[in-house]
Amino acid sequence: MILARFRKQPNERRKFLIDYSERLAEGDALLSIQQTVITPDTTPPLTVSSGINAEGTELTTYVSGGSDNTEYKVEYLVETNDNGVLWEDELIFMVEDV
Repeated sequence: MILARFRKQPNERRKFLIDYSERLAEGDALLSIQQTVITPDTTPPLTVSSGINAEGTELTTYVSGGSDNTEYKVEYLVETNDNGVLWEDELIFMVEDV
């Protein structure tokens, strides 16, 4: 599922937040986030690092680099502590020098 689309410039390092609280059952929390794929593979590459907030309700993603006029898809496997519920989610990043 595509969760969001973002824009950034090639030289920026930006922070993006994805709120999962409405998707989580009461008492549930994010357990792990695994970034699986970034497409396309370019030079310079799009660099992504991600983590979960202390409450287990938000994905924090830092994004830098990427090639001008390129749309990237970043895929994640997201696991919750509710009996191993697993989501496959995607974020789209459009890199363009404006």
